[in-house]
Amino acid sequence: MPTAPEPPPPLGGIGDESAAPIARAPGPGITNAFGEPLEAPPSVDDDDLENVPVAPKGHELDPYVPIGTRLGSFILFTEAEIGTILTDNVLGTRIPRSDYAFEFAPNVRLESNWARHFFSAEFDADRSWYKNFPVEDDKTYLALLKGRLDVTRRTHLELELGKSQTQEGRNSISLTDIAGVQTNVQEEHITAGADHTFNRLTLEVEGEVARYDYSDVGAIGVLDPTINRIIPQQDIRDYREDELSMRGTYELQPDLAVFVDGEISERSTSSRSASAGLRGIRTASRFCQA
Repeated sequence: MPTAPEPPPPLGGIGDESAAPIARAPGPGITNAFGEPLEAPPSVDDDDLENVPVAPKGHELDPYVPIGTRLGSFILFTEAEIGTILTDNVLGTRIPRSDYAFEFAPNVRLESNWARHFFSAEFDADRSWYKNFPVEDDKTYLALLKGRLDVTRRTHLELELGKSQTQEGRNSISLTDIAGVQTNVQEEHITAGADHTFNRLTLEVEGEVARYDYSDVGAIGVLDPTINRIIPQQDIRDYREDELSMRGTYELQPDLAVFVDGEISERSTSSRSASAGLRGIRTASRFCQA
């Protein structure tokens, strides 16, 4: 015989208060556990922490940040800033001199999108042209090549090659930078590093060799009697710097670690000048722990 049909679900009211409540459809926007829209941002005291809004992405905070263009297994980021510089004291002197300049600052960065290893190439520059005082023109750039080789999950090798040009401004100790054209400083460096993790202990070592070359401005020089010739004034400021650093980190807890690191650096001049007395090697060391 057919079974009797089941009674319909309770409609609510007197006598069926023990019935299970009907779930409410979530409303628009951020809601709580009962499907009701929140009138204020949720706090850590709220029961439903899954609906806490996440922070916006970087390109949403700044709409001009490049989001990248995919080129095979690489992503290309391009950016350029074009503007005008207006100043009422271009030379920074007691008698102000006003001037204006057109400025162009491009930036190009190429990064790999690999699951293992990493490669990056970047070029950044800043160029300006002043109308009345071209000695204040900006002529700086930076070129970098970076690479990381993931030997294993715990062992990594890194290499960086860089070349840049900066300028010494009016606050330089050099008289030629205060009274004449700014001196361009060419910098070249190579950096190599390695790190390995032994369970909770991580060891890192990094070495860098950098060379700084000050461009010669004008015919000003210093007589070196040892070689009987004039050395350009900026050449006596050229130097090379070598650095070697090591660091050991021990993880006590996921959010607590102690480390010990040390560094040895050596700076040597690349020119001889008996008049300036710049000849020799200076060595420095640093050690710290925390």
